[in-house]
Amino acid sequence: MPDTMGVSATGREVSWRRMLRFGALLSFGVAAVVAAGVIPRVKADTFPFATPDTAVPAFWGIVMADVLVGTALLSTALMTRWGRRVRPVLIVAAGFVGLLLGLGMLDAALAFTGHGPAMRGPMIALFVCVGAELAAGATVVAAIILRRRSPAVE
Repeated sequence: MPDTMGVSATGREVSWRRMLRFGALLSFGVAAVVAAGVIPRVKADTFPFATPDTAVPAFWGIVMADVLVGTALLSTALMTRWGRRVRPVLIVAAGFVGLLLGLGMLDAALAFTGHGPAMRGPMIALFVCVGAELAAGATVVAAIILRRRSPAVE
């Protein structure tokens, strides 16, 4: 039966799951870019005030957190597809952590602006990752708004 917006409950369910999968895809993509494109270049940074000994473990923490966020979003989308009920706190927490990771990477990207031309690639990659993290967070928020009255969420 259609709701007031003209979208059926089944269509809303499918859209909500797609949004969660898209957020998971963005999180996994950010983790891959940071692991493959940023960390190796940060290890080799020759800027006089560079601290790769502390930056590299922080970036690995970001990679692990992004994998966890992506896994939480993907598992939530799959669980609701299989008819299981999920609590929205998992989705809200994953979105919030993703937004915080984006802000942390923004700080790192801004720090690399002064490291010279050797760090331009990682700096640009981090700015792209910040945009992807914020897009993932916005997608998760939109998914929660779209899904708030669905029977699969307690």
